[in-house]
Amino acid sequence: MPEPVLESANMILYWDRFTITDTIDFNRPDVLINTENKRALLIDIAVPLTHNLPTTEAEKIKEYEKLVPEINYIWKLNNIPTCPLVISAAGVVIENFLKYLVNSGLTKKP
Repeated sequence: MPEPVLESANMILYWDRFTITDTIDFNRPDVLINTENKRALLIDIAVPLTHNLPTTEAEKIKEYEKLVPEINYIWKLNNIPTCPLVISAAGVVIENFLKYLVNSGLTKKP
């Protein structure tokens, strides 16, 4: 298992961490944050061409929908939102970018 990138009293951050599962193909998110309060956050980063933003966002959500229950079970967690950070090569962000950040707890509501 890879070592955490960042560890504090109430949070552990992993980068490119493989999660052992029996049947799930997409089990290596870019960033995995595990917090003390039984909450985790799955972040997957993509940089597609601008016209592929909606498709890439949908793919990222679908890729990890089977992994979330597995991580919930393995780490005995309550909540794991998936946060696809999809930014085009031209700097255009997906329409739901801020919504994902707010729902993940990474930022406060605007």
